[in-house]
Amino acid sequence: MNSLIISHKKLIYRDIIEIDIYAPDNLHYEKFADGSLKKVEVPYELPAGWEWCNLGSIGSYRKGPFGSALKKSIFVPKSETSIKVYEQKNAIQKDETLGSYYITKEYFEENMTSFELFPNEILVSCAGTIGETFVMPKMFERGIINQALMKMKIFGEINLDYFLNYFDAILKESSKENSKGTALKNIPPFIIFKKFFVPIPPLAEQERIIEATNQYLNLIDKIESEQKDLQNLSTQLKKKVLDIAMQGKLVPQDPNDEPASVLLEKIRAEKQKLFEEGKLKKKDLEEITPVNAEDNAYYGKFGRKIEKLKIPYDIPNNWNWVYLKEIISLNVGGGTPSKSNPDFWNGSIPWASVKDLQTGKLISTADSISPEGLKNSSSNIVPKGNVVIATRMSLDKVAVTEINVAINQDLRGLFFLNNELRDYFIRIYPRLNFESTGTTVKGISLPVFNATLLPLPTEKSLVKINYVTAQIDELCSQI
Repeated sequence: MNSLIISHKKLIYRDIIEIDIYAPDNLHYEKFADGSLKKVEVPYELPAGWEWCNLGSIGSYRKGPFGSALKKSIFVPKSETSIKVYEQKNAIQKDETLGSYYITKEYFEENMTSFELFPNEILVSCAGTIGETFVMPKMFERGIINQALMKMKIFGEINLDYFLNYFDAILKESSKENSKGTALKNIPPFIIFKKFFVPIPPLAEQERIIEATNQYLNLIDKIESEQKDLQNLSTQLKKKVLDIAMQGKLVPQDPNDEPASVLLEKIRAEKQKLFEEGKLKKKDLEEITPVNAEDNAYYGKFGRKIEKLKIPYDIPNNWNWVYLKEIISLNVGGGTPSKSNPDFWNGSIPWASVKDLQTGKLISTADSISPEGLKNSSSNIVPKGNVVIATRMSLDKVAVTEINVAINQDLRGLFFLNNELRDYFIRIYPRLNFESTGTTVKGISLPVFNATLLPLPTEKSLVKINYVTAQIDELCSQI
């Protein structure tokens, strides 16, 4: 409802039902058609020359027709006489040319004339993405709004940019407070919506506000752009540091350090122990370390074949090129209990899938299974302090478990000899080259994973590399 605003005896707009007045006692009232007044509380005091208005007093508002009035069965191909049906995407994407739904001129004239759009009217998205606005240009296809839109027409000396800035920044928050539920799911009913207060300064002041706002928005855009540039530089820096670290150039190398081959022997001893405990199979003990031959080339054994390997770069003499399989003491897969058996689910055991690997630490899971579900599936428990990686969809997902957790078939649980080796693996894992037949795969098989090459430093270099890269990560996190 539009209303009369009387401010210092100046008439702005008139409505026969509801009136807002700024009375001589400096209080605000609503005046109704029967002549009664109701005192209203305004959000705060305004500077001289400004006035409080409610939405109902400064514009007209119309929500789109009920969905049943615009069924797809009534849409027709575009023609010289057809009427376009504007959609939510026109408001969201700020483009009046989008869309291809039309109705006949006859149907429009019989049922839809009140929903017709005119130049300078404002489209507002009313469902899903709430509150996106778009001012209709002077020239566009004749059309109506659909059920997911509202149109607004603002009266009087009100700068549309000023109004829309206020509408976006403040009225959305007000709408959230007055809408049902915890999130804004729709524009509030008009009885609430039209009572939202809007501070209206003189027109010249509105224009100054818009000018200043645009300056600040441009500054914010510049800062955000520079922030993105810094974040990109941070990401590139971390990648470069890891590349240098994997080549043995990040920290000083001491030729007198125990060679990486000693560390490999310790890992093999750990695997032998796991084999004797029944946790590894005999085939997992097979040594497949790439051999540096007399021709200074590396050769790897694949079944009964010995093939020359493509080594991407040189490493220090006391480091070793190894396969992933060799530095992992134990590698376990996962599985999913039957979804048809409710007794297998919502139990006491956290059960992880790819969606749970959102950070470098696995501290909770969206799902859980029962001991019976674990027993009747191929899932395995990965104890706290070990590593979980994704082998499908998101190959760079890796996390340290901070809880004992079961895993599904898209994950692998990795156990390492010590935390230094574990942390080194976590840092370089996203930089490893998982390729098959020349193209990067979206999922990686266990044989391909096991046969992926990586450089293994000496134990002392592991400690230094982990320390320096942790310091750089901390510095980059502050950007």
